[in-house]
Amino acid sequence: MDEINFIVLVAEDDEINFFLLHTWIKNLCTIIHAKDGIQALEEFKAHPEINLIIMDIRMPYMNGID
Repeated sequence: MDEINFIVLVAEDDEINFFLLHTWIKNLCTIIHAKDGIQALEEFKAHPEINLIIMDIRMPYMNGID
């Protein structure tokens, strides 16, 4: 059986929230973690193969709305 490599960028500055989300989805996909919006944008540009972005709305430097 072919394995699908689904890649998710999780932009979350709270370590507990990231840990919970990571625990729930780690067996379903590859996870890239960004701790703020600026890092999330850099990861997105560096990894065009990202399939989904889950972004916290309130983060330092650049939030999910920006």
